[in-house]
Amino acid sequence: MIAASSFPPSSDLSNSQFHGLSTHRRVSNYYLHFSPLSSQHNPAGWTLSALVITNGSSLKTISSKARTKCGVNYRASVTAMEALMPSPKLQIGLVLFPNLTQLDLTGPAEVFGRLPGAQVHLLWKDLDPVSADRGMRILPTTRYDECPPLDVICVPGGAGQIELMSDQQTLDFLRQAAKTCQLITSVCTGSLVLGAAGLLKGYRATCHWSSIDQLGLLGAVPVHERVVQDRDRLTGAGVTSGIDFALSVVALVAGEEVAKEIQLQMEYDPRPPYDVGSPRSAPAELLSRTKDKMSSFIERRRAATILAAGQAYLTAIE
Repeated sequence: MIAASSFPPSSDLSNSQFHGLSTHRRVSNYYLHFSPLSSQHNPAGWTLSALVITNGSSLKTISSKARTKCGVNYRASVTAMEALMPSPKLQIGLVLFPNLTQLDLTGPAEVFGRLPGAQVHLLWKDLDPVSADRGMRILPTTRYDECPPLDVICVPGGAGQIELMSDQQTLDFLRQAAKTCQLITSVCTGSLVLGAAGLLKGYRATCHWSSIDQLGLLGAVPVHERVVQDRDRLTGAGVTSGIDFALSVVALVAGEEVAKEIQLQMEYDPRPPYDVGSPRSAPAELLSRTKDKMSSFIERRRAATILAAGQAYLTAIE
């Protein structure tokens, strides 16, 4: 058996590098390696000798009990061995960018972190601490360039979303990541970033109430609801909706009972002291005053959205 350290990265695997292992076959997120039991190298006489996880180069040796003769043909051999492997984790990525609203990220991260079998990645260009818009510093866990294929991608919102809409590295990453995802998602103004990446054109979506109309500039259909699903797109409204949004994601990927268990674990039973949490319930004077205080920032966001819409149009016609 070969030491784990002698194996090349999974992207470089080839038969010539197995140093005595006769063949390999990829199944899901794993490579199966077979050794011959007969001089004729008959597939019916091969035994599973090693397992390499594709998102790294580590080697796991199968127990002697499991190293039994495989089935009557190669395909049967692979099928028989699938049952021996652990189920691949559900890969969930949340983009962690400077000046985001931390609750847009940490609310869903708390929910996803409780989902059995999930691996949560906090994604950014590097692993340096990232400062949220209210000063909290958060550590990324995974760089863009080392991110495994994701099942769920989520973009939070916050003031830093303005710069993110013209961040070509992030937009390219989102477009690439979306190709493998079951769900492409956002919280708050993160939906504007998805729109800037061209990932919401023709989809119903929501956003923070102060900027939801800007979705239309990016080809999305604005919907004034707390959580909106349209096919494989799932978007949450402003800030605190991230928990509702994440529970909805869990229900889709793991079932309602799992989502209910997580909600109970978290004692998520919101009863705010004031019934003013949306424009529909807030008194007119409070709504007007709040809009006035936000107006200059919202106009700066609108300008960024218009620029992003223009760039998206140019990209589409190239």
